[in-house]
Amino acid sequence: MRIIKNTKGITLISLVITIIIIIILASVATYSGIKVVNSSKLAAFTTELKIMQTQVNKLYDERTDDEETIDGLGKEISTVQTQADKVFAAIANEIDNRAGYRYYDQETIKNLGIEGVEGEFFVNVQKRSVVSYEGLKYEGNTYYTLNQLPDSLYNVEYQASQEQPDFDVDYELLENGRYKIKISNINYNGNINKWQLKYKKENEDDWKTTNNYSFTIDEVGNYRVKIANNNTESREKQIVVDDYQQVEYIESTGTQYIDTGIKCSQNMSCEIENNFNELSGTQLFGAYSSPKRTHYGIVNDKIYMPSVENSATTEHIFLTDINYHTFFLSSTVYKYDNEIIANGMFEFTNGLNFYLFARNKNGTVSNYCKSKMTKAMFWINNELIKNFIPCYRKSDNKPGLYDLVNNEFYTNQGTGNFEIGKDIDSGETINTIIINNL
Repeated sequence: MRIIKNTKGITLISLVITIIIIIILASVATYSGIKVVNSSKLAAFTTELKIMQTQVNKLYDERTDDEETIDGLGKEISTVQTQADKVFAAIANEIDNRAGYRYYDQETIKNLGIEGVEGEFFVNVQKRSVVSYEGLKYEGNTYYTLNQLPDSLYNVEYQASQEQPDFDVDYELLENGRYKIKISNINYNGNINKWQLKYKKENEDDWKTTNNYSFTIDEVGNYRVKIANNNTESREKQIVVDDYQQVEYIESTGTQYIDTGIKCSQNMSCEIENNFNELSGTQLFGAYSSPKRTHYGIVNDKIYMPSVENSATTEHIFLTDINYHTFFLSSTVYKYDNEIIANGMFEFTNGLNFYLFARNKNGTVSNYCKSKMTKAMFWINNELIKNFIPCYRKSDNKPGLYDLVNNEFYTNQGTGNFEIGKDIDSGETINTIIINNL
């Protein structure tokens, strides 16, 4: 028996596939059509905002002649209180104070002779600020101002400023020694309200760009940062990020010292741990302005210290070992390895900075000592203001003392170099950041 095949017509499977293709094509066409419509709405919305912004800029420049009248244009926003509450709540991160804003309805806009604008707005002429009354919903977001628009930098310069913009740099320490850099307080005497943040490492050629006013630093180094809007740019600022390795001690060879920046006063006290390599004619640390002495020294193997009337040596302490010794100074008591060696009322207030590894004598460094230092802590009115630990800076292996209270690094201000002990694994990252204007 011969089977006859029908080769005419279409199968059910072919029909289903054809219908699916038609549905996909229709969906694509519909989506493309919606995309075009939404893009057109965004373009029209942007145009109206820019027209209004230009007119408000002109009104601002005319304020000096008739400030009261110009600031009073429009209606009180209380006449549309419900909508005003909704809009200003939505833009609270950009505009946190609605004072001075007026409601520009179509009647106000037509009276000002503004053409090509069908929407309504909240306007603050003094701030040159324009906010849409209805806003525009686009791709899941609702926009009310030019600043909020995606991928745009508002730059309506009715009267261009000759001054460069300036800004502040703030930072936040994140985990693992990373920093979040943030710019704020942008100061510019022009009509630009939105900026790009540009940054790079100093040895890089290309600038990275963000519109978020912040970026993250993941590694140590020198960075440059600036803000820009088209051809308008600020001066650059430098951000220096370093991290440090704690060591057993730093050691002076006899020509190094550190100025702590702390003024000797009656409410100051300190605790310092030293190991001495030289036991005659040296000043371990402190300041001296006759007759006011705030220091420790060594003369003929004996501790040299201020007394109530004058300087004197303690007869019962001899430095014949190689151990570390702890010194405590205040205006009422001197201690050596937690033993009181003098008390009374010492005159500490001499107005001089307290030096380490030498003495500040009337503003001049003198009597260097050869010693190792493991810590130096300072209090004012019993509040810890500096807590120095020995470290070296990893970027250049520079030895010094790192202040854990203020996150500042102090290096040698004499000649030669400090020597250092072995690394200490403290279990935490020690780092700091410095911001310089260029």
